[in-house]
Amino acid sequence: MESFDVKIRKEFHRPLFTYDISVGGRFVAYDKVVSAPPINAKERKIIPEVSFGMSYSTGPYSVFVRDSFSLPTIKADSDLYGVLAMGISYNF
Repeated sequence: MESFDVKIRKEFHRPLFTYDISVGGRFVAYDKVVSAPPINAKERKIIPEVSFGMSYSTGPYSVFVRDSFSLPTIKADSDLYGVLAMGISYNF
């Protein structure tokens, strides 16, 4: 997929957690999977996206949870697509 992403992100720092929200979109120039046979679907050129999450850092560890919602690449499909991501990182 050939695409270009633009996002605006705001972080809210609280004593225990850091909360963030982002709003943006993706411009899709061409999607080889969606427009190829047997799907042959019309692709959405601009895909809006919103995400929110929270993170917690202590010492060298950082834990995060993020949920993102967007529309799918197929133009005829108007159902929201959600991704829940969680992770732990360690800074050396």
